[in-house]
Amino acid sequence: MLGITAGWSGRARAEDDRVARKHYQKGVLHYDLGEFDQAIAEFRQAYALSPAPALLFDLGQAHRLKHDPERALHFYRAYLRAVPDAKNRADAQGWIDRLQAQVQPTGPQPAPHAAAARTPEPPKPADRSLVVDGGGASNHGRAAKAAGTVMAAGGLALFATAIYFGHQAQAAEGAIAELAAHRGQWDAPHQLLYEGGQRAATRAQILYLAGGAAMATGGLLYLVGWQKDRLARRLAVVPAPAGGALALTGTF
Repeated sequence: MLGITAGWSGRARAEDDRVARKHYQKGVLHYDLGEFDQAIAEFRQAYALSPAPALLFDLGQAHRLKHDPERALHFYRAYLRAVPDAKNRADAQGWIDRLQAQVQPTGPQPAPHAAAARTPEPPKPADRSLVVDGGGASNHGRAAKAAGTVMAAGGLALFATAIYFGHQAQAAEGAIAELAAHRGQWDAPHQLLYEGGQRAATRAQILYLAGGAAMATGGLLYLVGWQKDRLARRLAVVPAPAGGALALTGTF
């Protein structure tokens, strides 16, 4: 009786693994298409059937790209708890550090009634100077530089992820090459390894292209912001003479 039960349990587990692989493959397809909600749903179903720790990392990636930092943090941390010595531990920890900075408040927040209780300042009398939007140009320049920095950093992150998938593809390629060199038997695990290597190579190529585009765009935005800052510093405002005429000086 015990042997029958054990055999049935083994067949049930094999069926669960087979269905889990199907959900995972569907999740990868949605992930590559940028359909992160559907990818998350498929990864979760795969994990429920076969709780492979790597699925936790995939869920973290999907939630991060969906712009859900709190859930992404949860899955990255769960992944490192499940696999403390993971080969991509540095990548997962790097995402945890970046996302933690996003979800933490940057400083003490004022009480809701503080703004209402504050007495509004009386308007200042207008002077007789020409108002030049040098400060506005400077603000736009800082915003463009900040956006460029963020985009360039995102491009670097994409490059890092591309390197990770590139390593996966190379590892799979090496294992397949070794099998061929020793004239080994092709079986289901090697088929899965081959398919995983192909997916990893495709992801690496896409992420390399996206990372390069993001870094180029970020560099362009930063250059535009720097030029606006330079222009704002070179503008000068001269007070109007007593007669009320306006005078502006500046170098361009």
